[in-house]
Parts: sequence; C-alpha cells; structure tokens
Amino acid sequence: MSNKGKADWSHAMSVDRCYWLYMLECENGSFYTGYTKNLAIRYYQHKSGKQSARYTRCFKPVKIAQCWRLFDTIGIALKVER
Repeated sequence: MSNKGKADWSHAMSVDRCYWLYMLECENGSFYTGYTKNLAIRYYQHKSGKQSARYTRCFKPVKIAQCWRLFDTIGIALKVER
C-alpha cells in the first residue's frame, strides 16, 4: 500500500521539540540569556516590556547577540542556558 494521502508527522514532531537558546545584548552592555519555542515573539516581549523578564524591563535589549536552535527536550535547553 502506498503512503499517498498519509500525513508525515516527522516534521511536526521535530518542530514541537525545537527550542531557541538566545543571548540578548542589553542597553547597559550586559547580556541576558533565555530559551523559548518562538524567538521572534519572545524578543518582541523583551523589547516591549510585555511578559518580559524583570531584568529586560530594567535594561532593554538592543539586539539578539547570538542564538542557537536546539532539537531536544526543554531540560537540555535549561542546562545549556545556565
């Protein structure tokens, strides 16, 4: 039997397990690290002060200094962030 018409879930599964580890450069020259599933939305939250970390509400980010895409569990993202 052919696979015609059957969904390929491998891409969806890998996207679901994808996290971004990021480093922001802040206006005072310091760096802030974090992780998220959606980097664009999270960066906007940090820049706008809405749903952002206390640190980036005090010291606004000026750019994403570096980011890495991790295809693994949230536990790995937490370990790498620290």
